[in-house]
Order: sequence, then structure tokens, then C-alpha cells
Amino acid sequence: MLRSRQRGMAMILIAVGLFAILAIAGLALEASHITYNKARLQGVIDATALAAAKVLDQTGSDEQATAAANTLFQQNIASFPEFKAILGATAVPTIRYSKLVNPFQSETSGTIGLHYVRVSIDQFAASSGLLRILGLNTLNVKASALAGPSPPVAVGCDIVPIALCSNGGSDNGYSATKIQTLSSGSGTTPGFYRYLQFDDTGGASSVRQNLAGHYNQCVVVGTRVPIKSGVNAGPATQGLNARFNQYSASTDPATYPPDVILKTPNPQLTVDKNGVIKQGSNVVTLISQINYSYSAYSAALRDGPYDVQPRPTGLGGFKRRVVAAPLVDCGAEVSKTVPVLGLRCLFMLQPAALSGSDAALFVEMVSQCEAGGRPGNEPPGALGGVYVIELYRDTTSPDS
Repeated sequence: MLRSRQRGMAMILIAVGLFAILAIAGLALEASHITYNKARLQGVIDATALAAAKVLDQTGSDEQATAAANTLFQQNIASFPEFKAILGATAVPTIRYSKLVNPFQSETSGTIGLHYVRVSIDQFAASSGLLRILGLNTLNVKASALAGPSPPVAVGCDIVPIALCSNGGSDNGYSATKIQTLSSGSGTTPGFYRYLQFDDTGGASSVRQNLAGHYNQCVVVGTRVPIKSGVNAGPATQGLNARFNQYSASTDPATYPPDVILKTPNPQLTVDKNGVIKQGSNVVTLISQINYSYSAYSAALRDGPYDVQPRPTGLGGFKRRVVAAPLVDCGAEVSKTVPVLGLRCLFMLQPAALSGSDAALFVEMVSQCEAGGRPGNEPPGALGGVYVIELYRDTTSPDS
């Protein structure tokens, strides 16, 4: 009798032990599943924040950025049945915008000068079958991501392959308030430029394509960059003017999109051999003296209408007339290389003009623009210069 009772107790203990082991294993699997879903959700939120920040940077419109973010978010959750079941097919995240990353201060919709976006899901109710044993029917988790312009880059990519001769002064010889005329001549002072070395094995076709946007090399501030001479100004001009919806052989809008805004100063700017700039019969030197500039262009990006409809419905690209270019010391040329002093942003006021053997440009210097590259040593959130759109650590979400 005693042995039978002992065997019975042993069976009970074994059963309880097995149940405990299975419960622990099940809880571990359940916790792993919840953690996996939380990571997937964070990935969706990260992608949504980057998409919103990119559109905000391109257009300056938080309304367009929000629309793009919501579309991408819904496309992503549609591929995850569990997310779709919990959030609903038409769910939208909470999206806030700020002028600064630190402190991040939410601004009302339509505010001018927004740069940073925070996207969040505050109550994602992850279901848990085994956790109900502990009285937890669902486990609320949240995800948040913060994105916007990086500090100025030290490595610049996605640039136009021209290098601006600089004098190294406070504004590097390029005042933001003045109309800048750029010439590919042999001078070494501000206003002259050199072509960066690029693959021109295709002759004129390669020149057009590189100036239209094919150039894919990077430059590093503080190092030397190779330059080239003998570039045919005709194909160079044609390549640059693809940004104005003007195409020649070997360039096309599908590969090299035109800007969505084509408006230019009217009448167009001219410059004589003495460097005197005119708009019509008026002598002009300042951006404020002409009837179309970057401020009007930015407003058109934000509010429309567009001259060329943007992709994917049309062929247009945002800010194709805004390009990043290196500043170099042309007087320190050695063996067809020049030192890179920094990077600047240019707005092409009008199409490049062929002037003899020169591709002449009229540009306005702008304070900041987006390009590829790697940020330098400036603190996070520092505005100005050439930047990339990146994710920031969001203090409201430990997984961001």
C-alpha cells in the first residue's frame, strides 16, 4: 500500500514538473514571439519615419510627408497578418514634426522650416495565449522612431562632378546673398570651377550622363580629389540641362529625371565679358534683385503646382536643381589633384549656357541640401551644409 501511494505521489510530482517545464517553455516561446513582433514593428516604424523625413526634406510639406508615411505604413502592416488583425487595415501611426531634433518640439501642421519627424505606435496590443495563465490577456508595447537631416557630411556622395575654386574665406568666396556666375575657365579664384575626374570612355555621351547625374564617386573633406581638363562644354551643358527637362542624345527623363519645378528668372540672366550680370536691361548683383530665386522655388515645392509631375505618376524628381559640390583650392593643384576644403549647396537658377568653350552657370548658394555620404564630427541635429537623411536615437523608445 505504501509503495503504491509513493508511486502515485511520484506520478503527480512528475506530471506537475512536466507541466511546469512545458509552461516555462511555452512562456519562453510566447515571449520570443512577442519580442520578434516588437522588432518587426520597430522596423516598420523606422522605415515609415525615414520615408516621412525624405518627403519632408524634398517638399517642405508635412502634409505630403504624412501622406507618404501613412501609405508606406499601411503597405507594411498589410504584409503582416497579425499586425493587420491588431491594428486594422486602415491604421495610421502618430506623426509629429519639429524644427529641431533636440529639443524635439511638436509644431502645428503647415509650419515652415520643419526638418525632423517622430513616428510612433503607442498601444500595440500583442496577444499572448500562455500569458493568460498569469492574468495577462495582452501585452501593450510601443515603438517610436525619429528621423531627419544628419550633421554636415565629411564624405560627400551623390554630388555634381564639378569643384568650385575657393579662397578659404568666411564664406569661401560664395556669398549666399549674391548671384554667382560659374565658369569652367582656367582661373583659380571663386567663380571658376574644375570638372572632377570621371569615367569618360564613352566620349560626349559619358560627359552628358555624368553631368546629368550618373557620377557616383565620393569626395572626402581634407583629402585631394582628381580633376580633369579638356571636357567638351557642349555635352557638359546638355548634361546639366537634363535637370530642366532638356534632353540630348544618351540622356532621357526615365534615367535622369527633370526637376518638378522648371520656372526660371524671366528674362533670363546674362553676363558680359567684364562680369556684369543683367536681367534684361537691369544690372543685378543680389538674389533679392531678380524675380525668381530659391525661396520661390521652395514654396513651389511645398505648395505646387508642379511643372513636371513627380514620380511615380510622372517623371519628375524633387530638387534636381539643387546640387552639392566640393569646394577646392584650385591654386594648390598638383598632378591634376586639388585639396577639398568643404562642400556647398547650389541652386541652379536657370539652364547652363554654352559660351564658347565654357559651360556657364548662374547659381544661388543655399545653406543646406541632402546628398549621399557620411556625417562628420558635428553634434547630432546640427543643421546646415550637405547632409543625409538618417535615423536618430529616440529617447521615447529604447529600441529605436
